[in-house]
Amino acid sequence: MQYNLRWCLDCLADQETDERGPCTYCRSERVMGPMTYGPGSVVLSIEEGNYTEYGTARPWQEQWYQVIVHFKELKALYQPGRSQRSDSVTKLAVEDFFDHCLRLREWVRDEALTTKQGKNKVENLFNNNESLDLGRDIANTAKHRGRNKEGDRNAVVRRVYHREDNSASALIEWWIRGDEGNRHKQDALEIAEGCMEAWKDFLKRHNLRLWEVKTRRNNI
Repeated sequence: MQYNLRWCLDCLADQETDERGPCTYCRSERVMGPMTYGPGSVVLSIEEGNYTEYGTARPWQEQWYQVIVHFKELKALYQPGRSQRSDSVTKLAVEDFFDHCLRLREWVRDEALTTKQGKNKVENLFNNNESLDLGRDIANTAKHRGRNKEGDRNAVVRRVYHREDNSASALIEWWIRGDEGNRHKQDALEIAEGCMEAWKDFLKRHNLRLWEVKTRRNNI
């Protein structure tokens, strides 16, 4: 089964349509496609009812799509009228995004850039980008409860705000083990946006796309 899809470079929306024109969500003109997407490892079958069968190949694109989905969920919570949820749900949305953002490193490293040079490029991406480096610490701190070695950086969701317009935001606080008195704070979405920009730039530079594209038109 194939789908006609467009991809907005500004709001990250993917739209199942073969029509051209601006993004249907943010009206940006920076839209890729439409393109024909074959889902690869996901097969829709009909036999004694409807069900979806997932293959075992598990390409790196599956994890990248998870990153996109969790980013969109986090970004939506910041919009007026979208955050009518508990504080714990907002906190989980933050942690889930950074968790998947970190997982993508392994998937790209082990499936797309498998040479020693390629793996080093993925590692250097995190080591040299402030947002991805901090996002990695957010994910690892949530996973391990605390990071107790001298020099480790702990990064946690310190505060969740809910406003009268039903928008929300989350504040990240981080510190270095052994220097707990020197603490820093930054908005979670600001960090997440930096992570998304870094990943998109990296994937573009290495010609790695979300979908395996079978073009019917010239699409860029």
